[in-house]
Amino acid sequence: MENVENINIKYDGDAFSENTFEIKSLGQIFQAIGVIFEQSNNLINKKNADFVVNVDSKFQTGCFEFLVEIKQFVDTTALPMLAGQGVTGVLNAYTIISLLLSNKGSVFSLLKFLNGIKPVKIEKKEPKKVLVYKDETHYLEVTEEALILFEDKKVRQAVGLAIADSLGRNGVENITFASKETINKITKEERNAFYPLIDTEEEILDEEIIESELEIVSMSFDPTKKWEFRSYKDTFTADIDCLKFKKQIEQGENFKKGDMLKTILKIEYYKTEQQLRKKRTIMQVISHYDPNKQLGLF
Repeated sequence: MENVENINIKYDGDAFSENTFEIKSLGQIFQAIGVIFEQSNNLINKKNADFVVNVDSKFQTGCFEFLVEIKQFVDTTALPMLAGQGVTGVLNAYTIISLLLSNKGSVFSLLKFLNGIKPVKIEKKEPKKVLVYKDETHYLEVTEEALILFEDKKVRQAVGLAIADSLGRNGVENITFASKETINKITKEERNAFYPLIDTEEEILDEEIIESELEIVSMSFDPTKKWEFRSYKDTFTADIDCLKFKKQIEQGENFKKGDMLKTILKIEYYKTEQQLRKKRTIMQVISHYDPNKQLGLF
C-alpha cells in the first residue's frame, strides 16, 4: 500500500537575492531533511513501512523553495499482526509529518516551548499523552510518539543542521514548513531552540579562550534565552558568564542592536555524529561602545 504527502519548505532572506548562500550547503540541507522524515518513520513504524523522500527545488528572488515528496510504502501483511498486538496500525505519512511539524503537541512546538533547555520532568497523563515540563509549573502536552522523536539523537541532529545551522548564516531570516493543514514558520530569533542539546557527559574535544569584539545582533532579558552576536561573518548565540556585565544590565545600562562588546570569549568544541559543534561563553565584557558614535556619525 502506498500513500504520498507533500511538504513545501521555503528559506527566506537576503542570502538568496544576493547569491551568497553556498551551494554545497544545500546538499547538506537536503540530506538532513531526508534523515528527519526517514528516521521518524523508522522509529514509529519500525520495519512495517518505508519512506522515500524526493526533493524538487527552485531559486526565487529573496528565497529558496523546495517541494518535498514523501512516499510511504506500507507492508499490509503486517497490519493484522499489529492489530492483534493492540496496535491500531502503521501511522501514515500525514500523521508522521504532523508529529514533526504541527503547531500543537509536535516536535517543533516542543522545541520552541523548551527553547534549548532540557525538560525538568516528563509526566504520563493518559494513554498516548505525556506532559513535558520546562520548569516546575509550565508544561506542554504532547503524544508519546512526538516525545520519541524529540528524544532521538539522530532526529535532533538533523533538525539542528537543517534549521538551526541554516538560520545561523548571514542573510537567512526564516524557514517555513507548509504541509496539507499546517504552516510552521521558524525565525532567526528562534533558532537556538532547534540546536541539539549538548550532552554534559560528552567529552570536550578542545577549547580556546580568546579576546574577541562582538556586535550585538539581538538581545533578550529572559534568562532562558541567549543573546545573539556577530563576529566577522559568523552569527551565533552565546552564554554570558560575566557578573559585572549582568549587573550593568540590571542597573539599566543602555544596550542596543549594533553595539560592540570587547570580550573574553571561551569556545568549546564538541563532536556529534554528523558535525563539530561549538559552544560559546562570554567570560568577561571588557568594554561596550557604539561604533557609530566612535566614528562621529551621530
